[in-house]
Amino acid sequence: MPARALRVTSSNGTDLQIRLDPRLYGWISIRGRSRPGSFTIIPAGEVATSPASINGVLVADFAIHVNIMTSLDVRLQDHPVTVVIDDGQAIDYHCSDGDVSRFLDKCFSVKGRLEVRELGFGTNVAVKTATRWNSHINERKAGVHLGFGRNNQMVLDDVAPIHLDLIAAGGRVWVDSDPIALDLDNIVRSVGEHPLNVEDADVVSPDG
Repeated sequence: MPARALRVTSSNGTDLQIRLDPRLYGWISIRGRSRPGSFTIIPAGEVATSPASINGVLVADFAIHVNIMTSLDVRLQDHPVTVVIDDGQAIDYHCSDGDVSRFLDKCFSVKGRLEVRELGFGTNVAVKTATRWNSHINERKAGVHLGFGRNNQMVLDDVAPIHLDLIAAGGRVWVDSDPIALDLDNIVRSVGEHPLNVEDADVVSPDG
């Protein structure tokens, strides 16, 4: 949680340099704990924040998740999406599948869609394969995903009506100066208590 710098890589070509500012952007946890009078997003298994800065390449080889209705086959294993990011902005993207490319063109043409607003890590090791349909299941895959558009941080102004996640499977994460990377392909279940100072995205007040 107090980390200031991350590097995320994968064998498929993802290589991201990320700077964090925990004073501005907190971590949000989707952990699947319901409370009376509220509801839970299922399945559980994700932690996310907003990057203070991000540069590099994301190769999303698992799936797309978007907060709008779509009949698109969102699986990406056979045709990954590659996004080049410079100073928090997607400056180039491509995919060999025509349907996915046209869908991305529409998404990225919306005002504010080019900016990376979320850095997320799926942690649900039970998610093995992507579902064809647009679903939170795909976002829980152990790996990294970047969200473009609408954000999950109250300190940021929303300028986009939709939120698009591009999801990569697995990878490695180096935290600050630690020489040992976190292996997202082999996540070990935590035995500690869930931190109380992490916002819980599962629980939403019925009145707002």
